[in-house]
Parts: sequence; C-alpha cells; structure tokens
Amino acid sequence: MFFRVRGGNYDCPLTYPVVEHSFSQFTCRCTAKTPRYQSYQYRQLRIHWAQQWLQTRYDSTPNWLAAIWEDAAYLTYRSPVVLFSNTMAIRLSLDMNPRTWEAEPAVPDPRDRAALCVMESLYFRQLLIDENVAEVFRSNRPLSQAQFRRYYSMRIPQQGRDIISVNEPRHVRTVLLILEGAMAFVEVMVGESPAPPHAVRAVVHEAIRQLRQRTASSTFDKFRHSVGALTALPRDEAAGAFAALAALSQKNTEYLARIHKEMLTVVCMDDLTPIRNATEGLNVSALANPWNRWYDASMLQIVSQNGIAMYQGEHSPMDAVVSASTPIDVVTKYAVPFLDTDEGRRWRHGSAVAESDLAVATSRVSLLDWDIDDAVANRIQLAIAAHKERAKDCQVLAYRNASVGRQKFSSLGVHADFFIQAALHLTYYTLHNHVAAAYESASTRVFQQGRTETIRSMTPAMRQLIEAVVKKDPGASPAFAKAQSAHVQVSSDAGSGRGVDRHLLGLRAAMSALGLPQPRFFTAPCVQQAQSFLLSTSQMVGETFIGGFCHPYRAGYGACYYILQDEIRASLAAGADGAVATFAKTFTLSIERLISVAEQLSRDTPKNAGKL
Repeated sequence: MFFRVRGGNYDCPLTYPVVEHSFSQFTCRCTAKTPRYQSYQYRQLRIHWAQQWLQTRYDSTPNWLAAIWEDAAYLTYRSPVVLFSNTMAIRLSLDMNPRTWEAEPAVPDPRDRAALCVMESLYFRQLLIDENVAEVFRSNRPLSQAQFRRYYSMRIPQQGRDIISVNEPRHVRTVLLILEGAMAFVEVMVGESPAPPHAVRAVVHEAIRQLRQRTASSTFDKFRHSVGALTALPRDEAAGAFAALAALSQKNTEYLARIHKEMLTVVCMDDLTPIRNATEGLNVSALANPWNRWYDASMLQIVSQNGIAMYQGEHSPMDAVVSASTPIDVVTKYAVPFLDTDEGRRWRHGSAVAESDLAVATSRVSLLDWDIDDAVANRIQLAIAAHKERAKDCQVLAYRNASVGRQKFSSLGVHADFFIQAALHLTYYTLHNHVAAAYESASTRVFQQGRTETIRSMTPAMRQLIEAVVKKDPGASPAFAKAQSAHVQVSSDAGSGRGVDRHLLGLRAAMSALGLPQPRFFTAPCVQQAQSFLLSTSQMVGETFIGGFCHPYRAGYGACYYILQDEIRASLAAGADGAVATFAKTFTLSIERLISVAEQLSRDTPKNAGKL
C-alpha cells in the first residue's frame, strides 16, 4: 500500500495499516477549515520530511518500525530503567495459597526453587528454538510472534542512547547466578543439549554453596563488590560506570561480554529476604535489594529465602506480554507436572543431591572475581543509596476482588475493560476531585511490527459518567451507556492502528533524527498535560502470576489488572505513606458504585443487555 501526504507528491511504501492508518487519520484532521490551523499542522510538523526519514529507515532495516519505537520510547530514555520502565511480577501458582495469597511454596528450599527456574528457562528456550510458543490470542485474533525472537536481549547502557544485544536462543547457554551481590556463571548445557534435571539441580546447589562461601568471607563487601547495582543508575551514569569498570582489566571486559551475549537467564538469590504474601513479593520484585540485581536483563528471576519466585525484566525490545506474561504462564504448565515426577518430588521434599552429581557440578561453576577500584566502588555505593531513596516514593499492592468478574459483567451486558477503566477514573476523581489523563496499553501485535498504542480512556463521555456518579445524578445510567460505547470505539481504533499517540511519537523521532526543530505543538501546555499520564494502566493476561509496573509520576498511580471469570486481580502502585492502600479501598468502593449504575441500566434496558 502507498500513502500520499495531502498537498504533496510524497509516496512511501509503508506497511498497512500500522503507519498508514495513523498518518491518514492525523492528516485527515489536518484539513481544518481555517488556513491558520492547516498551515500550523502541515508546515510546522513537516510531514514530508518525516516521510523521507521513515523511507530511509524502511530501506535500511526490515524492522524499521521497531527501531523507531526503541529510539523514541526506550533507548534514549536517560532515567533509571528500574521503577520507571521495568516490569515486575510474583508467581502465584506453586508459591502462593490460592485463597489467601499467603506464601505457600511448593518448593521451599530456595536452591531447588532456583534450579526449577533454570529448568523452566531451558524448557522455554527449546520452545523458542522450535518456534512453538503457545500464546493466548486476544479476541481469537492471531498475534505476531516476531518479538519472541528478541526474547534473549540485554540492554547495554551507552552515553546518549543505549543499545540492545539481541541473542539467538541457540547461543544462550549460561545462567548468571547472583547471591547478595556475589556472582557466578553456571553452565547448564551439555554439548548442544540441556543438562538433565538432576545435573541442573546439582550445579545450582554447588553454585549457591560457593557464593554463600564467598559472601561469608571477610574480604567481601556487597556495597563495594555488587557490580549489578550499577544498572540502577541513570543511563548516562551507568554507561560511564561500566566503561570505567571495563577499563580496569581485560577480565572485567570479558565478564561483561558474556553477560551481554550468553545469558539464558539471571537468577537472583535473595538469601536474607523471606516473602510472606503476594504484596511483599511485588514490593521486593520492584523495589528491593538493588545490590542483588542486573536490571538490564530481560529475563531476571528472583528467589526469596523461603523459595518464592519473582520476576523483574527490562522490556524495551519487546512488550511485557512477550517478556513476562506468556513465558510465566507457559513455564508454569511445564513445572506443575514436572514436580509430580519422581525427580520433581525429590525437589519438593528437599532430598539430598547425589555426591556424584555434585562432583561433576564443581567444574561447571565459575565465580566472578571483578577488579574494582575505589572510583567504581563509590559508584556502586551511590547507585544503591540513590535507588533506596527513589524506592521510598513507591509502594505496590496485590489486589483482588471476588465480587466481580467476567461472568458478572456478562450478565449485566457490560464491557469488562470499560468497567475497570471507569472504576479507576472514579477512584482518582474521588481522591483528587478532578479527572486525569490516563494511559491504557493496546496491543497492536495483530500487525507484524506492532508494539502498543495508547487507549485514551478519559473520553468526554467518560468524564460525564464520572461526574454523574459523583453527584448521584439520575442520568448516570444513560451516561454509562454512552461512555461504554465511546470506550469500545477508542479501544478498537487503538488496537487497529488508528490511534494518534504512536503517530506523534514517530513524528518526533523523525524530526529529531533529521535535526529539525520540534514544533510548538509538542510544547503546548495542553499537549504536555495530555501526555502526563497520572493514571498508567494496562489490562493483563495470565492466571499464574500477578504483576505490572510502578507509576510513572510521583503523584500518579499504576494499575495492571486481570479480569478473570469470577474475580478481578490487580497490581496497584502509588507513592509512599499509604497512598496505595487508600487507592485500593477507594477502588473497591468505586466498583460497588458502578455495579449499581450498571444494574440500573440493565433493568432500564433489558432487551439491549448483552456483551459488547
């Protein structure tokens, strides 16, 4: 398909409809009646220059759209990736009581739980090699699997713009094991095949034994030797710190190269941190123990003192569904039957590892002995202290509400996602007495190079609904119906490539690359306010875990929610001082208020009740 910019003869072969619909919708809006508006949009945005740049990217790489996305949305981002970008999760299946979400690990020995994490990673690696990942499709529409080719990626800090090391599944053969800041490479392949379960268990046990011995030594200081903490720094500072570290010795350079190129997964043993419930797990996953992490990894797994598994991941090369949601669900389906085998039962019961296996394992563990001078040590201490200070402004809470779910919504003829978005907006309005810009992610993976688009759920109709509910206006029921229809439309537009936010993102990236000045449009107060998402939300998929991300603004909230058949789950994030607990309580009340409105609407229009 070819897209013609109105008023010019600039034809550009762009993939339909990811870019075409976004450009065409925006340029249609540029044909305003007033010459001033038309001139402002066309001349200032200089769409034809953007088209030329996009054509260059299209000619130079088969994945030009992903390159634009990474440049503009992630790799030029200079703040720390942890807290502001990375995803986090805690495993529910195997690790939590299904009714109370209290810790109830199926594999209580953290060494065996770490070994199970490695086995799960080996299983998923083989699925990627075979291109056989079974993913849950949304609305029965097949999704592009192209992002899974970037699953084994490592973000590498650089001055001005980070880079991504994308590694083939066949080439990742090593596990990086971190325990209280000490590190070891663990070989888990035998030739071209994964090591058998008993060998994986033995080598993980041996690696943990050696790491515990290292951290118990009087010469080890986690506040000096925890190199992974440098990934918690702002990106330019991290780049400088790692460059200084590599310059100290060839050994350091080789360590970094292996971490960037060979890692199957990173497993962090939080030996001193027990987890009592899901909320504690989310907070540890998102915020705690920066000396025991490598935040630039896309596949970082955390194991607590009592065998609870958590996740933390950098997902600039792929969506969070690809980096976390689907893999966690898939490997859980492997782990459950494995633990019912004879070998798995030995892991669950903490049976001793065979001495013969341990003897072989010794040669497959390599402790990392970094060369660190005072300058690098000072940066490590700065990274840890700065991360702790930032973490004070965030709390995360694991939320569930068994009074509503898809079954309830279906009986009322309510669109489930709309209802949760309305409840979130009502919650914010109740707490702050005004509405706020909200981000909701819409997957565009129905297209080959699609990532996400923004669903702007705070429509005019949504605002009218929220104000009617707050005022107890009898017109709340018809307002509910109008807001629901508007939400369904904007959601459909975003998922079909007809949103506007990613289009504007592409324009900004194009003009920056061409050295053109940014139009005043992007600095207008109303536009900046519209881009300040005080509600950052996403509907998640999966039933074996709960997770999400932190809030992007100090005064904002993050909400990643799961709409199951008979309950709602969510990972809620907010500032400290009890804000997240208050938000959760108000969210529950908002759900109850909106259920009453939906029930009234259902009684008023029974013939029209039905799932949209």
